[in-house]
Amino acid sequence: YGATKVWADGICFDSKKEAEFYRTLQLLQKAGEIKGFCRQARFVVTAGTDKDNRAAEYVTDFIVFYRDGTYRIIDTKGMQTRDFKLKMKAFREKYPELTVELE
Repeated sequence: YGATKVWADGICFDSKKEAEFYRTLQLLQKAGEIKGFCRQARFVVTAGTDKDNRAAEYVTDFIVFYRDGTYRIIDTKGMQTRDFKLKMKAFREKYPELTVELE
């Protein structure tokens, strides 16, 4: 879909947009504005039964943790693919209390 893989800090990001967001989060953490963040958090959206019917996962780009105990689940998407839309639908059904923000 036109995204170019980018390397930063020894990490391969799927897009320039994702790498830039990572750099921004690093600066926010260094400045003390956020407590921290994690990359590539996995959420099981459909259970699997065996090796032929594996579980489906939604992998978000970032979860940002704030000093007040709140958090944001963030995905840096340039384009919403069919696969992404299907996994988001399954995610929302399984985790209705969670919200994914698109950057």
